[in-house]
Amino acid sequence: MLRPSLAAVPSATVVRPAALVGLGRIPRIGVVRRRTLALVGVPFAAYLALGLVFSLGGQIITGDAWSRVGNAYYVLFSRDPHLAAIGFVWNPLPSIVDALFLPLALIWRPIVDHGVAGNLMSSIFMALAIREAWLWLGELGVAKPARVGLVVALAAHPLVVLYGGNGMSEAPFVFFLLVAGRAVSGWLGSSSVSRLAIAGFGLALAYLTRYEAVAPIAALTLLVAGVSFVRARGTPRERATTGVADALILAAPAAGAFVLWAVASWIIVGSPFETFTSVYGNSSQVGLSIEAIRASTGSTPAGMLAYLTEQVLALEPALALVLGLAAVVALIRRDVRMLVPIAALGSVLAFSGLLFVAGGSFGWLRFSITAVPLAVICLGVVLGRQPVTAGAPRWTPHAHPARAATVPARAAAALAAIAHLAVAPLARVVTALVVGLALVAIPAGVNAMFDARLAREEAPKIAGLVAGDRLMPGERRQFVVAGEIARYLDAQDLPRGSVVVDVALGFWIVLQSEDPEQFVITPDRDFERVIADPATFDARYLLISPPYGLGGMAALERAHPGIYETGAGIAELAREFRNPTDGAVAWRLFEVTPN
Repeated sequence: MLRPSLAAVPSATVVRPAALVGLGRIPRIGVVRRRTLALVGVPFAAYLALGLVFSLGGQIITGDAWSRVGNAYYVLFSRDPHLAAIGFVWNPLPSIVDALFLPLALIWRPIVDHGVAGNLMSSIFMALAIREAWLWLGELGVAKPARVGLVVALAAHPLVVLYGGNGMSEAPFVFFLLVAGRAVSGWLGSSSVSRLAIAGFGLALAYLTRYEAVAPIAALTLLVAGVSFVRARGTPRERATTGVADALILAAPAAGAFVLWAVASWIIVGSPFETFTSVYGNSSQVGLSIEAIRASTGSTPAGMLAYLTEQVLALEPALALVLGLAAVVALIRRDVRMLVPIAALGSVLAFSGLLFVAGGSFGWLRFSITAVPLAVICLGVVLGRQPVTAGAPRWTPHAHPARAATVPARAAAALAAIAHLAVAPLARVVTALVVGLALVAIPAGVNAMFDARLAREEAPKIAGLVAGDRLMPGERRQFVVAGEIARYLDAQDLPRGSVVVDVALGFWIVLQSEDPEQFVITPDRDFERVIADPATFDARYLLISPPYGLGGMAALERAHPGIYETGAGIAELAREFRNPTDGAVAWRLFEVTPN
């Protein structure tokens, strides 16, 4: 059988790869690699460098981030290593990723004792988030110069930079929301079921990162169902069936993650939602700190809402203008893609705000981080190309022969060229102004990060890093005291299971010790039995923090009320460890009285 030869095909019909490269349809592999390096490698290096400046240079390690490293550490290196030691109060994905770096601690201890595993985790995810934003803007049709400006506005925003390197869960959360949003936006233009599946898995991973993901899961599911119903054909019942089917494709992975995580928690610890029911959960911590929260943020719903609005506008001062501009452009173009960033990112702002006003949140500045990518993507909708609805016929000159015959082709081309020359400079000015709305958030964000009233977590850390030893933020003081305790205990050469400590607060100590097996810690399966009767289980020491504020949730104080003050008849004070700045007692070490 003879095979057709390319020589037999008319030259006009031969599509040559080199020509496609020239047209930009198939980028060269080298170009793709350089672009990926710029989009991922550069932000990753910058975020990691800043994270290491804080953790290694300033010894200022964000407690929540380091505790997630601890959750992963207990699974592998504790006295009782087991998978459930990862805990069920907080979502598991950040700790699972942290665990991938922990074997490196065998050759470089800062992976654990300075929380560098967390720095690596957040740096990777925030760099990937920057790439995802770049790709989303490209799919919206934003021209390359404007796309560069918008991505810089996202990547260089101070809040994004800080949380890109400090090991917190904001970085993976933003990444997964961008994955889901980009996929749904692509589905609007293509009706591709695979894009809905990608969005569903992105939302599932977002839920395994932070509980706030329930808001975008609900919002995007409703959006997909509504759009699918409107553009489907057939009877109302058939259209409703199509809408429900598309919505289920999106929601099924997220619903699966929700159910599996809840069932696992229920089976192992007896409660499906530990963040609400556990003494260590968010609800308990907010309850213990509510007076301090209200003193800083306002004691009435109106005052708290005003505080939250200040935070958001401090991060993105042009957000209201951006949303209004994007809404006008979307209405003119009849572009439903505007609804996607609002559903994927804006819903998180709304959910966090409602939770805060209801008294269920600390109201940290970082809870508004999605305002930054929300503004950037909405401006991408403004600057993007006019979308073509999937399945709709495109206009061609052949569809209007009468009009085509009226104006000669050469005259039409000349008119188009003149119009382009007249409009292009104005278009460039408008584009620059629109990109400027995103870039103005960078200096505004710097001011916000130094505002101790709005940035109650971030401002003390930054001030402490700048001031050095002249000003020790809370994390630095805890790190120093915990290191002193860990070194003291390590020097005793204690046998396995000698020191009882609740790692909800004492993770600072355990993670700096070179002998984790000397500790009986909260995730250990015999922890409750040991704290009930330490002497019977050969525990020698009890480490107890002051029972004030969050210290009130410590297991030893709850099991033996008054133990911090008196020893509760089961132990005697052996040593006190004090803060290096004010000399206040930070921890007490009690020696267990034999039976």
